[in-house]
Amino acid sequence: MILFILMGISRKLIRSKEEYNMQKTIDSLRIGQNIKRLRLANHMTQIEMGELLGYSERQIRRLETDGTYDISVVNLIATTFNVSALNILSNDGVF
Repeated sequence: MILFILMGISRKLIRSKEEYNMQKTIDSLRIGQNIKRLRLANHMTQIEMGELLGYSERQIRRLETDGTYDISVVNLIATTFNVSALNILSNDGVF
């Protein structure tokens, strides 16, 4: 009986971890999309944005596609483009 209870708890924990990881991935991709929309709204290429921020085109591309980012980069982008970091991180991505 105890074994069945533990198995049920472990399944819930695994599912919760999988759901958390999936949500984290979705959030990261959304942030990347917001960064791209901000760049395009300012009529910039990835190269131009990279030069402005002091990053390579490859790093900008990774920000936009992989959702790989550091909060300091989000703050730098927000400051440079005069928008709120929360806008970049939000679902709406309103600029």
